[in-house]
Amino acid sequence: MWHDRRHMITPSFHFSILNGFSEVMSEQASIMVQQLAKEADTGRYFDIFHYITLCALDIIMETAMGVSIGAQVSGEENDYVKAVYKMTNMLAARSLKPWLLFEFILNMTEEGRIQKEQLAILHGSLLLVTSVLLIVVYY
Repeated sequence: MWHDRRHMITPSFHFSILNGFSEVMSEQASIMVQQLAKEADTGRYFDIFHYITLCALDIIMETAMGVSIGAQVSGEENDYVKAVYKMTNMLAARSLKPWLLFEFILNMTEEGRIQKEQLAILHGSLLLVTSVLLIVVYY
């Protein structure tokens, strides 16, 4: 089963395709270096995971969806970034509360309401991007 999936996804990671994304990756890496330089100048220890996560999100959104969300610059103030973090926490919470694995129970809880709100933000952003792409392609 994994072999079939690997065959399906392998062309997406071919060097010639990834080479086209090198400019985006380089730009986003430069932004991350600028952000890290601010932290390095303080002389304190800091967690690099946050910076790498935001850089990866910027790269994925720009290469896969063709939209720059500026997650590294706006950080926690970005609605999309907030929704991603809240959904990540929600999934972790659901794994610790087995009763929330059932959608009909989840939908009756505060966690379900929060998940619905965050998914609306995430899906709304993606719908907007795909709508714009369709309009551009059509005309």
